[in-house]
Amino acid sequence: MARMALASIALVALLVALAAPNFIDSELSPEPESADPENLLRYTAPSAIAVAQTEETGREPGSTKPSASQTTKQPLPIPTMSTDESESVDDPSTTASKSTTPTTEGMSTTSTVVGSSSTSSSTSSTVAVADGPLVLDGVSGQVFEGLVLSNPSGPCVRILNSSGVVLKNSQIGPCGGRAVDIQKSSDVVVEGLTIRDTESGVYALDSVSVAVTGNSFVNAGRNFVQFDKVTGSNNKIAGNTGKNVLGGSKAEDLISVYKSAGTSSSPIEVRGNRLSNGGPSGSGSGIMVGDEGGSHIVVKGNTLTNPGQVGIGVAGGQNIRILDNSVFSASHPWSNIGIYVWNQSGGTCSNIEVRGNQVEWYQSNGDENPSWEQGNCGPVTGWDENNWHADLG
Repeated sequence: MARMALASIALVALLVALAAPNFIDSELSPEPESADPENLLRYTAPSAIAVAQTEETGREPGSTKPSASQTTKQPLPIPTMSTDESESVDDPSTTASKSTTPTTEGMSTTSTVVGSSSTSSSTSSTVAVADGPLVLDGVSGQVFEGLVLSNPSGPCVRILNSSGVVLKNSQIGPCGGRAVDIQKSSDVVVEGLTIRDTESGVYALDSVSVAVTGNSFVNAGRNFVQFDKVTGSNNKIAGNTGKNVLGGSKAEDLISVYKSAGTSSSPIEVRGNRLSNGGPSGSGSGIMVGDEGGSHIVVKGNTLTNPGQVGIGVAGGQNIRILDNSVFSASHPWSNIGIYVWNQSGGTCSNIEVRGNQVEWYQSNGDENPSWEQGNCGPVTGWDENNWHADLG
């Protein structure tokens, strides 16, 4: 009887075991979720509409061809970073959920975003950012720090219609377009970035009070920094370093100030930058100002080494000062002249000062060619107070 009872108990236990659900298979090992294929991180101000990449309105000076960022494919959306309410995204069938913490769905590479979405007070949170553009549209009073971003098919960061945005201490690149594209924004600070392997570096169009300071550019394409119709006070390009492969880059003007104007009390500052290696372009320069006009610009204390066809060029404009710069180039097939003043814009060119510069420059035939003053900008103050035959090599 005891053996029969034990056999019955064993049979019941076996039946219970067979009927029990497989917890290991069904709950502990779910099917992995697929990552978002395009990895677009878009941040908008609360209640703002997240828009697709806008068409560029500013042309590259000296070129009518579209830039790389104008021809990129349209990215697919992933959830919008939001601290207030869900917002529309590019695909009307996809809606971001409400959250007080930036989402990490479908992304990789840990980064840090600091700031609340509607005020200038700051808090810290961590968000993962994958390859793809970070688009800041209608953002106010935000600090974005510690990002690692790349987008081989287009721009890496776009700041549109925003104010009080700080982008700092981040790694940007490779980028198939501009590293940082700023349009119709004000009080923007870009500092402490490492930017490498891009079609262009930092570009600001139709914006006010833009500061690009303390960044490192390595093989950053057409321009390290370009101001295009940037106006107002507190504009500066200062303390940056930039280096390309000598004679093997797409560089034009390493720093370009195009149709831009500061104020009499707060000129645009291009100060304390260390830039090297232009070429093979026959039209590029280290620093170009007054391009198609401009005013109230100071270029001071920069160090240029083999920067291109020209060291520093003043191509027009008014109230422009070129002070205490060091400009050197050995002879290269593209090298031409150290510093020039020549009104190429056709507008008014006056009140130009060139003083205290150290220049050693050799043109393509090996002859020294440190300076040229065309004579169509009026008297150039301080022209004879430069060392045109310095020993910088």
